[in-house]
Amino acid sequence: MKIDIYGNGAEIVIGKLSEKQTDKIFPLLSKKDDGIDEAEFETIMEKPWSEIDNIFHWNGAFGGNYGFYITNEKEEEIKPEGSLNFNFDDDDCFKNNSKDGVDNYHVGINKFNPYIDKMFLSGRSKDVTDEMKKFAENGGVIFTCVSQEKGHWGSFDLKDNFDVKKLVPKIVCPNVGLYHECLYGFLYDGKEVEVEFTGDTVGKTRTFYLIEPTYDDDNGQITYDIADEWYM
Repeated sequence: MKIDIYGNGAEIVIGKLSEKQTDKIFPLLSKKDDGIDEAEFETIMEKPWSEIDNIFHWNGAFGGNYGFYITNEKEEEIKPEGSLNFNFDDDDCFKNNSKDGVDNYHVGINKFNPYIDKMFLSGRSKDVTDEMKKFAENGGVIFTCVSQEKGHWGSFDLKDNFDVKKLVPKIVCPNVGLYHECLYGFLYDGKEVEVEFTGDTVGKTRTFYLIEPTYDDDNGQITYDIADEWYM
């Protein structure tokens, strides 16, 4: 049976700016009441926004009630009802995917909706590397773009008599100043489902953010504050 994925989503990029990029963009934004356009941005960044992604880059449907929904071949909506067992304090559940200490994820139960399990961005002090700590202490700035889209995101196949209680969406939740739920795929009966992410979507709004990380010596964690934002 073919299952289709629909709903609201986005392309999201998160990346650390160089000192040169930071020194250019803040003075320019201070002179622009309505932000800067894409051509100006690419000129001062020396690359398009979509390539400032050395922390995180994703394109797909959002998780949660406001994001994705799936339908069968009869266009009937299906509710995934699978769940995963998880111990929040179990270090074996954590996967370190990046050397800079930002792109760390762990699998966890969604406490807002028990039918959706998630992977959260780790904010534990033990996951903050010296490199990321130094970046924050030196006044580093993080760039984020959320380019929203909606429509058909892709599809996958399951056997005709599949059990919704065995179907679990995988959702990553980056939380670097902004929290988002990002659908990465599905598990069925504990195994990865092969999803063809080749849908047809329409662009909506595109929002840019400059985020300043601050390292707290007392608890060994980093907090993130939005310094500026604008639309294109």
